[in-house]
Amino acid sequence: MKKINQQELDSIMEKSKTVTLIIAIAVIILLLIRGCEAKQQLAANEVMNSALKDSMKTWKDKEGHFKASITLLENYNSKAFTDLASADSTIIKLQKLVKKYEGNIKKGGSVTTIGTEANINITAPTKLDGVTKVKDTIYANYKSDFNIKGWVWGTVSATKDSTTIGMKFKEEIDVVIGSEKTGFLGLGKPKPFAEVTLHNPFNEVKTLRAYSTKSLPPKKFGIGPVLAYGVGSGFTPEVFVGVGINYSLLRL
Repeated sequence: MKKINQQELDSIMEKSKTVTLIIAIAVIILLLIRGCEAKQQLAANEVMNSALKDSMKTWKDKEGHFKASITLLENYNSKAFTDLASADSTIIKLQKLVKKYEGNIKKGGSVTTIGTEANINITAPTKLDGVTKVKDTIYANYKSDFNIKGWVWGTVSATKDSTTIGMKFKEEIDVVIGSEKTGFLGLGKPKPFAEVTLHNPFNEVKTLRAYSTKSLPPKKFGIGPVLAYGVGSGFTPEVFVGVGINYSLLRL
């Protein structure tokens, strides 16, 4: 068996030290990344818990449309939201929807639940719509058609035995998921919100909640294949191919 001379042994030891150092640095970087992600998740949980305390705000715009707005619930992990214990029926309903569409929103997306209630009072002229004769008694049948600005319309028919109501109801809903400026001159941290606009003048928003999955900030450090050009041993320019650690100063 060929003996390894001292120079070869020193070279092997030096390479082993280099590999060990690279592995140690990679492990440290991975732990730092995991630690940063855990801090980001904790911060997101705190922001979401604060948003859960917000209540819905309602108003009418200059065109008379009913509007409602509430702070958007956000998190990096939808499970952090669906695992929350809540007695709020709207939150429970939203959690069920988030679970249902979890696969569709896990990389970014939102789910919104809206509850409305309409209050309609109608007065319309009554017309005679024939008569019904039962033995020697004659009963009048009445009919009334109504149409309120194209939003609510139908017919009411009444006989001696029953009243029939046929009604149709139209609605147009605008939903906006966005963020608004906060702080002095709008330089504060943007506040995410969900806003609903109802166009039917007889309809109102009674419940509103929305959840959105946030994307984790891009990692600066990475481990993977490296193709680089630089100065090697002997200060001669050469191409390097291998596995290494990189830090992104600029993402293209």
